[in-house]
Amino acid sequence: MEDKNNNNLAERVERLESAVERLSAQVEKVLSAVGPKPAAPIQTFAPAPPPPVVGRLTEQQFTQDRFSPPPQVHSIPPSSPAPAFSIPEHMKKSEYWLNKIGMALLLFGAIFLFKYSVDQGWLNPTIRIFFGLALGAGLSVIGLRRYHKRKHFSQVLLGGSIATFYITGYAAFQLFHLIPYPAAFSLYVAITLYSFFLALKLDEFIFSIIAIAGGLGTPFLLYTGAGSVPGLMLYLCILLTGASAIYFYKGWWSFFWTTCLGGWTVIWIAMFGEKSLTYAPTLDKVSIEAALFLALPFFWLIPLAREIALVKMPELVKSLAASLKENVTGVYQPNLPEINVNLLTILTPFGSLFMSALVWDWEDATSGVATIIMALVMAAGGWWLNFRMNFKSYAYTHSLAALIFLTVSIYFFFDGDVLLFTLAMLAAAVHLIKIKIGEKTLAPLAHILFGLIGCWVLFRLLDSSAGLAVLNETALADICVIFITAGMGFLLEGANEKRAYLLAAHAALLLWFLRELSPLINGQGIVSVAWGIYTIALFVIGLRKNLSIVTKTAMVTLLILVGKLFLVDLANLETIWRILLFLGFGAVLLFLSYYFQSLWKNKKG
Repeated sequence: MEDKNNNNLAERVERLESAVERLSAQVEKVLSAVGPKPAAPIQTFAPAPPPPVVGRLTEQQFTQDRFSPPPQVHSIPPSSPAPAFSIPEHMKKSEYWLNKIGMALLLFGAIFLFKYSVDQGWLNPTIRIFFGLALGAGLSVIGLRRYHKRKHFSQVLLGGSIATFYITGYAAFQLFHLIPYPAAFSLYVAITLYSFFLALKLDEFIFSIIAIAGGLGTPFLLYTGAGSVPGLMLYLCILLTGASAIYFYKGWWSFFWTTCLGGWTVIWIAMFGEKSLTYAPTLDKVSIEAALFLALPFFWLIPLAREIALVKMPELVKSLAASLKENVTGVYQPNLPEINVNLLTILTPFGSLFMSALVWDWEDATSGVATIIMALVMAAGGWWLNFRMNFKSYAYTHSLAALIFLTVSIYFFFDGDVLLFTLAMLAAAVHLIKIKIGEKTLAPLAHILFGLIGCWVLFRLLDSSAGLAVLNETALADICVIFITAGMGFLLEGANEKRAYLLAAHAALLLWFLRELSPLINGQGIVSVAWGIYTIALFVIGLRKNLSIVTKTAMVTLLILVGKLFLVDLANLETIWRILLFLGFGAVLLFLSYYFQSLWKNKKG
């Protein structure tokens, strides 16, 4: 019995040794393939522990579990870098460009054929028009039949067919005078509806852009010198209603912005076309005002309503991510819906109110009342979005718009200097929106506004005929803008942006002291005192807060102040002022140098 146990133990030891040898060989093979020094450690998921085994394992089970090859372990792929902008793959293919170039050449060839046939007298105008319609129909049929097999090729054919129909209709009405205006207008409406049909059926936004461009251009392509402004505005409102419904369902932002810009352009042409608004009939003004009023739901409320519906009632509209085909994989895509809705919340009401004031030539009091009403509407919208719908970002934008409208209303009731303050508030509002929603794409707009405001303030500060020192509306408006600029410098996140805004506010404040105090008796001396107090305070703050940029700015300003003492004050001030300024500044600078170490709060200390 003992010999049998010894034999079993020896067999187990032999199997153990052979298993160890196999594992050693496998490890050496893996190391020789990978290399002794891997480039980076491989992160692995640890295999799940085996479930507890009830009872005693047999010898065979023990050997298989202990010495079986380890399970395959998958490494975690390294995190890919942030996607950068790149040309979409389908645009790199020859087919993408060849079919578009070919279609362009085909259309030009058709135009040249029309012209050549006219010159040679081969075909009468009626046959030419039927030829154009047949060409457009043929391109359309081929494009629809080949869409599922040659998508990009079919898109070019269908786009070419729409262009051919528009060109043929223009030739039939404007060149050959074969059809009356109602027939030409009906043809253009049918082409526009057909384009919308293709956009919805094929789920391609490009056809919607062609449709809205053709629809908005129809009154001008068929213009004969006589037109009705009310008829144009009625047609525009009907077109915008259909376009808004399509946008609400599909969520195509490129289509919406084309509609928005085109709609405002048509309204602007109706306002400042051939007729002057001053002598325009009242019916024309009423029709334009109706279009401006309807622009508020078209270009402001519809986009906002869609974003709310996507969250609250997603079954009513298609998901933006599923329907929007303008996004390209691997390319950075900002939060377009939130950015666009916030921009439209500010731009649309301001544009509508501004153009209404031009139509009716409002007095300042009327404009002030209108802006106050709009401020109340925006404030109510902000309250509803915040407390009822819980859309914080949109509520914040509406609240800022209400503040801006309220600020603008002050301009109409008071002095024109408030306009500068209003623009500064608008620029600050754009910055605050950018900070709130975290989108850096709004920063250029705010920077441009602040740049324009800065140029305006600079011209005002260099104007020596400001009037009574300090206690005047111009001075108060300028100092408010300077403080707003400095406040934005503290709120901005980028280091370069902070420095630019704070340095601009610092330089403007020095010029403000110079303009406001220099007209006084011994004004240059008072300017030096004001500069000195402000600069020394800035220097001490920089030392106490360990802000090197503030300390350096204060040092440069002190050097400028010393130069002013020698170059300006020494020649223009009375003797007593010279004595007091030189003694005073000298003593203060010695005091600062003596207590420099105690004032400086070094981070290492």
